[in-house]
Amino acid sequence: MTAPDHDERESAPIQTLNTLTGAVTIPNCGLAWVSIATADMEASLAFYRGIVGLHEVYEAPDHARFLESQDGVRVRLIPCTERSIRGGAHLVLSSPALDLTVKLLILNGIDWESEDGQPKQVTNSPHGVRRLFLRDPDLNLIEIIDRQSEAATLEMPSFPPGSFQS
Repeated sequence: MTAPDHDERESAPIQTLNTLTGAVTIPNCGLAWVSIATADMEASLAFYRGIVGLHEVYEAPDHARFLESQDGVRVRLIPCTERSIRGGAHLVLSSPALDLTVKLLILNGIDWESEDGQPKQVTNSPHGVRRLFLRDPDLNLIEIIDRQSEAATLEMPSFPPGSFQS
């Protein structure tokens, strides 16, 4: 038996119909991390490490701090800015095909923007990760990053789930 010369996910239909809502959904979308704005980074680090039990894994160039649970769930603590507190939470989703995601947003009439507020723009993060931003119905910030560029350029160490033991 020979190995396939392409990823089987590439053959998947480009649209996924959510049978509960009838909406077209982003296929194979995974959760990358959840960002939480903080006015006091040291107090938040003490809480999430000491009370919640997360382990710090990375300090980003923008002073954000990444923490991870023992099962691999990541939280990114970010210093408060006007943008980060507008809707409260900042959820980051990882898409295997950002261009397809853009087509699905257009198809569903959903507006998105770049980090600096330019409508219908996909831009790169300081790490080179392609991304776009939109708001949920409660105005929480949703960032969708391109999993392909994330894998190649995100300057964050990868830790397998369960790599932290008490």
